[in-house]
Amino acid sequence: CRAVALSGASGPCVSDAGLPFGAGTSGTLMVPAGTMKSPSGVGYYVFTLNVTSAAGGSPLKSSAATKVWPTDGALHQVAIFNSGDSNFVPNVKRTLASTVTGAVGAVAYQWTTVEGDVDVTLIQYTLTPATTDTLVIKPGVLTGGHAYTIRLTATAGGKQAFDQVSFVVKKQPRGGTLYISPASGTATSTSFGLEARAWEPGEDGALPLEYQFEYRAPVTNSPIVILVPFSQSSDAVSLLPPPTSGGSWQLRLRVRNAVGAETLQTECNGVMGTCSVPVATPSYVNASHFMAETTATVVTDVTTMLSSGSNVAAQNYINLLLQTLHSLPTQSPNGGRRLLALTVDQVAAAAYKCGTLLPLLAATLPSNLAADPEALSLAQGAASGLALVYTVAEETNDDCTPHASTMLSTILAYISANPLAEADATVLTGTSAALSGMMASIEVLYNEGIVTQARAQTAMADALAKLALLKPVVGFGLAVGEAVQTVESTKIATDTQRMSASVTQARRVGRAEAVL
Repeated sequence: CRAVALSGASGPCVSDAGLPFGAGTSGTLMVPAGTMKSPSGVGYYVFTLNVTSAAGGSPLKSSAATKVWPTDGALHQVAIFNSGDSNFVPNVKRTLASTVTGAVGAVAYQWTTVEGDVDVTLIQYTLTPATTDTLVIKPGVLTGGHAYTIRLTATAGGKQAFDQVSFVVKKQPRGGTLYISPASGTATSTSFGLEARAWEPGEDGALPLEYQFEYRAPVTNSPIVILVPFSQSSDAVSLLPPPTSGGSWQLRLRVRNAVGAETLQTECNGVMGTCSVPVATPSYVNASHFMAETTATVVTDVTTMLSSGSNVAAQNYINLLLQTLHSLPTQSPNGGRRLLALTVDQVAAAAYKCGTLLPLLAATLPSNLAADPEALSLAQGAASGLALVYTVAEETNDDCTPHASTMLSTILAYISANPLAEADATVLTGTSAALSGMMASIEVLYNEGIVTQARAQTAMADALAKLALLKPVVGFGLAVGEAVQTVESTKIATDTQRMSASVTQARRVGRAEAVL
């Protein structure tokens, strides 16, 4: 250390008491409090680090220097703390919050990268500006195995203070493949074998590995549907529903190690590109034929799944039946003979959905959802199933209403239980669509004279109350300034008392993922 006086002369660093400081041989130099002189005595200090290495038999030297300007008076204190798991993993957004104490006047914040391959001053890497007290780094931005040091400099009253955090991002699983057999099939009848092969943990000792099998429509931003939630089993067998677009589904594998780092595999069977599995529509004559064939068996099948604890599998099966029903033609071009303004086919579909499938779907959802180890998968399946039930309001009846109300209460309690948790787009969009469909159903039932005005008012008030609970989700899991995309539900107005439900906003997570 060298002290540079106001005159420009320099000398060794000593305190007012004559004690030397600023020398050492370790990687960290500690300067005791009160040792630096006031600005009236010293202009600035120069600290130089010299590094010598004898690698390869010949000495190598390098050095770096920094200047420190002393100031009079107390300096405000900056502290960074990490909101979330102590393990930094690439697939999870990382929130760094801060506190500044003892500042005089307004505080200006600036986050910077001291070490690492991600410049946090660039907005493409963060969900918040680098000039706020909280920094949120996007998921999928940090690199597994890399070291980072992030600094926050806080300026107040013409003085600067900083704090910084250093961490190493955990490595993701690697090296494996996804295998699917057969490569194509028919909805509701072909059993597809799903197998994760030869995966390694990436991070040393980060075992066991867990595997989750998923699918989605081949459309941009289509929701992810979980076929088999995370488990240590590397293989599974599952049915697939009729495709909603393009005649196929995109199948994916998500692999997670013991520290929570995930890798998403989107290729299969050794073929480059997205894993696309063609699925044909089943050969039922029409929707009536399908309902007649499955009504007797679905109760037994789902009850068996529930008794064995396979609630997610039961949800997938029920949702598969709902998607299949929507893909099939009605009995006649006009939907059959009309009862009031509803057709016979619509009444039959309502009985199938509300009398058979929805009670079974409701049974898959535990009342204390947050305590279930498969809570997220169950919430996704239940919300998606409710949205499917209410896809066509005319194909519902009032038997749906109490089951839907109970399920929505459970889902809303779950997604609001932890305000620091990551909002899930599948749950939120499904819940929003279900509420919109539920209100449309109530309107249809009232307009057709199937329910009384009093019953319609009670049901609509319940739906509106749930809508009010969903609205705060717009800030769910968000730091100040974090980007939000809206998901809108249809505005519903009833003739009952001209009730209207305002637009629902739900957060859709634009999640970057590691793709092999």
